[in-house]
Amino acid sequence: MDVVNLPDTAKLGAAPQYKYKYRHLQYTLYLYAQHQYIVILHNEMHQLNEQYDDVLAMLLSKHPQLHVLLVGTSWWNGRRENALGYGRLVGRIRRSIDRLMDDEEDRPQGKNEPNEPNESNEGATETTTSSYGSSSTSSVFPQSQRVLMKQRVRHITGLSRPNYLSLLAAVNVVLDPVTEDGSGTENGLLMALETMMIGTPIVTLRPKEEERGWAGVQPTSVVASLIEAVGGGSLAKHCVATDVQDYIAKVSLLIGNATLQHSIRKTAREKTKPWVQMQNKQVEHAWLNFLERVGRPYANSRTVQQYSTK
Repeated sequence: MDVVNLPDTAKLGAAPQYKYKYRHLQYTLYLYAQHQYIVILHNEMHQLNEQYDDVLAMLLSKHPQLHVLLVGTSWWNGRRENALGYGRLVGRIRRSIDRLMDDEEDRPQGKNEPNEPNESNEGATETTTSSYGSSSTSSVFPQSQRVLMKQRVRHITGLSRPNYLSLLAAVNVVLDPVTEDGSGTENGLLMALETMMIGTPIVTLRPKEEERGWAGVQPTSVVASLIEAVGGGSLAKHCVATDVQDYIAKVSLLIGNATLQHSIRKTAREKTKPWVQMQNKQVEHAWLNFLERVGRPYANSRTVQQYSTK
């Protein structure tokens, strides 16, 4: 396996100014250096659990320059991309943003007891700190801010294969979504491996063994196992989270630390391709052994037949 058709313009590091045409060249996606971008890794929309919407809403609330891109890739398997379905998915995430903002507005303003105004601050705008670390005022989240935050969630369908790989190289972080069992995806292995070969940091969730996921089952993550197998602890400590809050913290750290992003990109690119080559050799060796063991009885029977006819 190798990354093919990766455009030379797909530079590594923070997103420069890029322009991508998608959905039969009818729409244009621009990436700018002053923003941060994340791609949600998936090949089926059902992998994006509703509870994961809240995680994305928290990240968007913490990072005003962050943009979330849902990139559809199902057409590679001969199926039409569901633009209408992605539109509904984006709408669902935006409703989670509304709920988050409503919860923030409902939080008590300041520490004053009811009916005991603070005379020294009379006429001033009260401030409060949200549970996600951001500060807000009594006029929390005006309608214009809600609209702008919701516009930072987009779905991109119909990208060509080279543009898809170029986009993975250009964004800051790739996320393995938290599924319904409270862990990372199980069938996103090849997409994750491809991302690691490009070098873009990928964050996944694998809770501790004694914990149960959102659906009350034992969560697992093949992406976490892949990260540990390829990069060991040097990659896992920054890319494998043990709970949702740790997941958000790791993504936030990567988004705001270009030096760490560059370090992970370098490590992933140096280690992933040799690991893939080693796996290919092991598969080839196992396959040859299988053919030899399967074919040996047939070869022996042919030899017996030849001697019996003489």
